Amino acid sequence: MNATLDADKAVVRAAGVAELTAALVAIDTVSRRSNLDFLQAVEDRLRARGGGQWRFRRLSYQGRFGREQANLIATLPDAEGRDSGGLVLAGHADTVPYDPESRATTQAVRQGELLYGRGSCDMKGAIAAMLLAAEAVARSGAPRRRALTILITAEEEIGCLGAKRLLRDRALRADMAWVGEPTSLRPVRMHKGCLGAEVRTHGRPSHASRPELGESALLPACRAVLALERLAAELEREGLLDAPGAGEPSLWQPPAATLVVGLMQAGTARNVVPAEASFTIDVRVLPGQDISALRRRVERVVAEALGPQTRAELIWTATDPPMMTAADAEVTRLAEELTGQRAGAVSFATEGKELNALGIPSIVCGPGDIAVAHTDQEHVSISELEAAVDLYRRAIERVCL
Repeated sequence: MNATLDADKAVVRAAGVAELTAALVAIDTVSRRSNLDFLQAVEDRLRARGGGQWRFRRLSYQGRFGREQANLIATLPDAEGRDSGGLVLAGHADTVPYDPESRATTQAVRQGELLYGRGSCDMKGAIAAMLLAAEAVARSGAPRRRALTILITAEEEIGCLGAKRLLRDRALRADMAWVGEPTSLRPVRMHKGCLGAEVRTHGRPSHASRPELGESALLPACRAVLALERLAAELEREGLLDAPGAGEPSLWQPPAATLVVGLMQAGTARNVVPAEASFTIDVRVLPGQDISALRRRVERVVAEALGPQTRAELIWTATDPPMMTAADAEVTRLAEELTGQRAGAVSFATEGKELNALGIPSIVCGPGDIAVAHTDQEHVSISELEAAVDLYRRAIERVCL
């Protein structure tokens, strides 16, 4: 079995993971678009290279922007024909928007060892590596003692909506999963959760020359933002004290819950007292932290800053729990053994939390650096893409063959 797979490594590399990544980048999958063309390209490739072994399921739904979206579940069944259990290699099809004048567009550009393009890092490079690794196993003809599944989800960038539907429908069963978000191929077993909120304040407009006739919605909103800045500093000082499940500080950057006001809007013109104002709040929560208590704390700070005279509402728009996979889980031990690195933690969120909630212990591990994801310089190292192919192939070999 090992000899067969080792002999196939040259074939995998010749297939060109950089070229496949560029081809996937060329399919525009910004979240407001349907992802069906992307899924069809993945299906067509697996059918052409899998010798009829693959089984496909599409779970379709109407996306947030009114277009059809789908989760694709492509499975190589085990030797007994079972398509549940085994290993899931998971990635999302959608990307964030891009500036057509930037380097990170749907036209991938190679410069030396770097491949630039929207989604090259987050996370079409990982999907390309997963496909090549899976195809190598399918071609090898080696009997599979456990199933292998490629999972491609929709609308991850706007709230992991495809994964949440997968969770709602209990549509997948497996023994473990690897999520290919960019971690520079370091295994991650924990990440922070996210609370999102919008605060809206209401006043009364008047001409700016007679402000006493109006009531500014902006001024109380500014007081609330400053109060939240003080709360953010408190959370930083508290660090891991309220997060007993988060482990030691060295696993986290930063080692505390964080709070950011990310968007603020108010007014209609320079010479009009603003009658409406709004701002958003983003809180990143550590595993083990009391999410309900933190929500109440935010609500209390905002209410005290606004005062009883201000007409306002706070609307929670997101409550995504942290991800925490056990240090002694099979998938954690496997990832640490194959990478030679201890499984750590990241501050950004992934679909690993939904897979864990499905009862599928998950590790996040993929090529690319999160620092360049979503930027106008998004890129991935080609040598890291090639390493990802080998890593995913070895994981498949250990779990499925």
